[in-house]
Amino acid sequence: MKKRILALLLALTLLAYNRRIARRVVAISQEVQSIGAGNLYLQLEPKGCDEISQLTASVEQMRLSLLRKTSEEQRALQQNSDLITAMSHDIRNPLTSLIGYLDLLEMQQAQLPEDLRRYVLASRDKAYQLKDLTGEMFRYF
Repeated sequence: MKKRILALLLALTLLAYNRRIARRVVAISQEVQSIGAGNLYLQLEPKGCDEISQLTASVEQMRLSLLRKTSEEQRALQQNSDLITAMSHDIRNPLTSLIGYLDLLEMQQAQLPEDLRRYVLASRDKAYQLKDLTGEMFRYF
């Protein structure tokens, strides 16, 4: 009888312990799935000093590393976009003036020699082409 009670007590203790471990594993699994789905701001807190706690701490370190890298990538993309925008603006300002001068020359092309007319038209076409390219670059970024 005593052995049965001890065996039953042992079985209940093991069942309770396994149940507690299973709950922790399920909770960590759900948190990892949430992080995998994109919720990088879900903080994992290891509880205890066992292997499951070590696993939780490792997953937390991975989450923080991924968050840092994502932040750095976003910052780099923003800096790249800012650079392209500034370059596009810096190119378009003198280009607009150049196009204005070439348009004025084209309006007076009847007074220009034939070679000079061809050069003015070719320059004007290239200036408009550059303006279109910088516009596309600006829209892209």
